[in-house]
Amino acid sequence: MTSRTFTARVLRPDDGPGHAIAVPFDPVQVFGRARAAVRVIIDGLLKRYTSKEAKFLVLDYRRSLLGFIPDEYIIRYAPSQQSGIQACKDMAPALTARLPGPNVTSQQLRDKSWWKGSEVFVVVDDYELVATSMANALQPLQEFISQASDIGLHLIISRGMGGAGRAVMDQVIGRIKDAVNPALIMSGSKDEGILWGNTRPTALPPGRGTLVSRAGTVLVQVANLPAQQ
Repeated sequence: MTSRTFTARVLRPDDGPGHAIAVPFDPVQVFGRARAAVRVIIDGLLKRYTSKEAKFLVLDYRRSLLGFIPDEYIIRYAPSQQSGIQACKDMAPALTARLPGPNVTSQQLRDKSWWKGSEVFVVVDDYELVATSMANALQPLQEFISQASDIGLHLIISRGMGGAGRAVMDQVIGRIKDAVNPALIMSGSKDEGILWGNTRPTALPPGRGTLVSRAGTVLVQVANLPAQQ
């Protein structure tokens, strides 16, 4: 398993326990009732990285993740749209400084050694509150999505299933989708249409979702973690 993965459990056709797989998240999009999935991803990151190796920018307007991530990992916690917009604007210059310049050698490009610092994880819960008709707090980070893995940027975005079909037309989500990044589609109505790849949501038991990635489509079961650690 690489440092750029989280673990999900693939189900057998008979709903048996199956086997664990490593899922890349550069970035990852989650649709539906997905707080358990987001917590599983974050929990894996906290176990894998020290607070010096990873930092989190959290946009959590309903405060569902409040207290879940230790303070020493957090560079900014945004509980409102105003604070979320400002946090992303403040993050952009640091990411710009990580983009490869004209003096970066081919060896540095291969081993990604031209910048130093922590991996940055931008966690967005309830994306439908972040991307509104008035503003999208993530807009300042949109330009970095195509080079996210090169500059240590990771986006973990979840949103409700209602209106998900429209959300995939959003510029930020569209950029993530165009880069063929993975998505986890939890239970939902097929009327939302095709969300990722060729996959539509379908009615599923709690905690179950369809993982769509470059490797294909598999049914997975996400563990449930306590709200507080």
